[in-house]
Amino acid sequence: MLSEERFIRAAVERRIREIAQEAASFGKKASVYLLARYQKDRAFMPTEYDSQWAAVTFLTVHRSKGLEADHVIVPRVTSETLGFPSKIADDPVLRLAMPTGEAFEFAEERRLFYVALTRARLTATLITVQHMESNFISELVKEQCLRVLKVDGTEDDSEICPKCGKGFLRPRTSRFGPFLSCSTFPRCDYKRDGRKERRS
Repeated sequence: MLSEERFIRAAVERRIREIAQEAASFGKKASVYLLARYQKDRAFMPTEYDSQWAAVTFLTVHRSKGLEADHVIVPRVTSETLGFPSKIADDPVLRLAMPTGEAFEFAEERRLFYVALTRARLTATLITVQHMESNFISELVKEQCLRVLKVDGTEDDSEICPKCGKGFLRPRTSRFGPFLSCSTFPRCDYKRDGRKERRS
């Protein structure tokens, strides 16, 4: 897990550098919100950045309602338990108030995610980890043609699962050789021979 957290922190720092450089070229300081699902994600807030051209504030998404910044960065948009959407079960008090729950998967998390995206006046950057992508990322890629970039800025060629449309195909190996399977396994059991991909 530590390697994933270092990756996320590096991606946040890189994006803030890009924003600061762009702001300097326009001669106008940019406001940036680092909007996280949990307070513990404050760990992704960089200790050093170009404060002359970027004003960076950490907030949880809950606390950002009604606020706006030029740019929003959302870290840890992953499929982990503490990712976004969070896999933590609803508060028991909330279950008493709404005993039947909502039919739409992660309904409250989707509302929070929408809040995060709509805090941005100019750009919203979602940071995930390859092979741990959130459903929200795959949905945006599939439905809104969202561009997925690697940390170095090059295009990511990850493919959405053709069976469920929610996960990304990830390389795996077995005693029979390499294959691709859905990142949401075991919920989706899609598999494809990976030997053709290696030759191409």
